[in-house]
Amino acid sequence: MDKRFRRKTIMMNSLSGLIVVLVNTVMQFLNRTVFIHYLGKTYLGYNGLFSNVLGVLSLTELGIGSAIIFSLYKPLREGNKLLIIKLMYLFKKIYALIGMIVLFLGIGAYFLIKNQITGSADKVAELTITYFLFLLGSVSAYYLTYKRSIFDADQKAYKNQLNFLVFNSLSSIVQMLMLILFKDFLLYAGVTTIFNVTGNIVIARQVDREYPFLSTKLTSYKLDDILLGQIKKLTIGNFSNKLGTVVVYGTDNIFISIFVGISSVGLYSNYALIVNTLVSMVSRAFSGLTSTIGVMKTKESQKNLKNYRSIQMVNLFITIICIGGLSGLENTFIQLWIGKEYILPASITNIIVINFAIEIYRRTSLTYIDAYGLAWIQRWKSIIEVILNVTLSLFFAGILKWGLLGILMGTTISIVVFPLWYEPYVVYKYGFKVNFREYGKFALIALISIACEYILVLNGRTWSSQITQNLVIQFLMNIIIVILSSLVIITTLLYVTPDGRELWAKYIRKGDSQQ
Repeated sequence: MDKRFRRKTIMMNSLSGLIVVLVNTVMQFLNRTVFIHYLGKTYLGYNGLFSNVLGVLSLTELGIGSAIIFSLYKPLREGNKLLIIKLMYLFKKIYALIGMIVLFLGIGAYFLIKNQITGSADKVAELTITYFLFLLGSVSAYYLTYKRSIFDADQKAYKNQLNFLVFNSLSSIVQMLMLILFKDFLLYAGVTTIFNVTGNIVIARQVDREYPFLSTKLTSYKLDDILLGQIKKLTIGNFSNKLGTVVVYGTDNIFISIFVGISSVGLYSNYALIVNTLVSMVSRAFSGLTSTIGVMKTKESQKNLKNYRSIQMVNLFITIICIGGLSGLENTFIQLWIGKEYILPASITNIIVINFAIEIYRRTSLTYIDAYGLAWIQRWKSIIEVILNVTLSLFFAGILKWGLLGILMGTTISIVVFPLWYEPYVVYKYGFKVNFREYGKFALIALISIACEYILVLNGRTWSSQITQNLVIQFLMNIIIVILSSLVIITTLLYVTPDGRELWAKYIRKGDSQQ
């Protein structure tokens, strides 16, 4: 694969991912606005609770998807159709089994959360059916969505993203119509399930057209023991990673519903929507890099460390801009969007911003861990992370009675104590085989830069609120403050740090000179 094609592929995957997130963001906020207007806080809380429960059930996937995608890189590059057929057949069988397991676990999970479902008999019946509709949509995906993996492995993630864009947008439009016309949560959930299933059927047929050899019947689908052993290792490692992500970020609403109340789930879910949108934008951009980084490792490994440092610096720029935007605009935006009664206390919003900054900052190392197949090496990381998170959240919220603040603090501490430094350590030691100490310098620069952005924006936000009480003017002033503070810090990093200067010379100045 030549460099020109690789760059084009990276651009298509990354840009298409960003376009999908931008369009999806607009649709989500429109959808949420209509949802709140017609159904209110309580139903919003149930929506968040059901989504979290099903998110935890996705652990059943065990990380096999990432393992198969990693295993497909080489046969796709070499045109080994026989091995591709065998891997996809294995994927199909495993996902069919996972679908059944998720169905039974989902039924069991209902009995664990049914005490949170309260109200009249009709309302309880409606919410129960709604939960099982969500479950049905989740289960059906396992029987169809496995085919998407070949597009991801073959650096055609943009095709999956286009499919998601079309069907998710259609789903949101129909959901809003159902809410306006019928004000019915059950119909809302039914629309989600129908469009998810339809989207998966369409992408499966597209894969069949582009890879017709996948329909070839073999007398034996047996894989050699070495490859199976590699897949098992990757699966265990990926499951461990997924366990940490799902439990740490995916159980917050469950804990909130138990220790604080279902209405608080609704309040928090509005902030979570903003945070998840920004995280999704960054994640989509990075997901387009994963397969390319995996291919480059096999051919141009000597350049990988430099590429990592460049990507990490760009990721720091993104983190600075995002944390400035979130800390400076979130409360004003929510007041303008849905009203002052949906605002959370400053102590809680500060923790939300910190958790968000950490999540964005981890993207580079997590992308390289996926691309390099290093999940097995850090398989114990997430176990430690989960134990810390659950213990601290239960302690802060259950024993100290700190409520929502305690649950979010449990998330913060469980990540900072271990994964935040361990993930880049794994990449440096096992991916690049270099001394980890040099990463420490970058981490210190990153911490100072993010802290400076946060302090500048918070002071600027206080200043703007003293100047005017008009929320629209405040919002516009805060946007200017975020832009100026981000430009100052990013420009300083480009001129002062070695990685920044190299990034400037290699990409920015070079691009200007070519023009």
